[in-house]
Amino acid sequence: MLALLLLTLTLAPIDQIVPPPPGVKVANERVVLMTDAGNIVIALYPEIAPKNVQQIMNLVQAGVYNGTCFPRIEKNFVMQLSAAESDRIPPLPGNLMSLIRPLPAEHSQLKHVRGVISMAREDKDINSAKTSFSILLGSAPHLDGNYTIVGLAPGVYELKVSAPGYAAEFHVERFLREVMICRIAPVSPDPFPC
Repeated sequence: MLALLLLTLTLAPIDQIVPPPPGVKVANERVVLMTDAGNIVIALYPEIAPKNVQQIMNLVQAGVYNGTCFPRIEKNFVMQLSAAESDRIPPLPGNLMSLIRPLPAEHSQLKHVRGVISMAREDKDINSAKTSFSILLGSAPHLDGNYTIVGLAPGVYELKVSAPGYAAEFHVERFLREVMICRIAPVSPDPFPC
């Protein structure tokens, strides 16, 4: 006998708040990723990665990220946002596509720890980041000095899968279902302090 089980994916903030590293200036505006699994608030570091942060903010304000998703979610490692220029639904119109530029690497001494937002890029080209970024779900020292850190998700999130009628929550290594971005918007003044 085959039974179907409806699973619900949610983003759950963990009790701890991850502060920015000492001396790192955080932008006044926060960006809210409104997903079908819950909201994620991110704070950006304009002095650490000015060109990367400026492009993210320009693309957020233009609506480029709306309709993207997190197709890669690996427990204790990353949630990686899809590339808006190639994986967005619906596809980007030409006027929005023209806003996207390859970005130079802006490496820093910051560490890739839980909550960090880091730009994705092609493996062999450090200056190829465009729209995709990852939220670190755990420490990843092998990324330090190799990927541009642009900010953090101060609430630090974990993904939970729950099944109606069952008390337990299931934590899985990878999700087969993508977390869709319904809308990304800047928020100001900052209602989510770090």
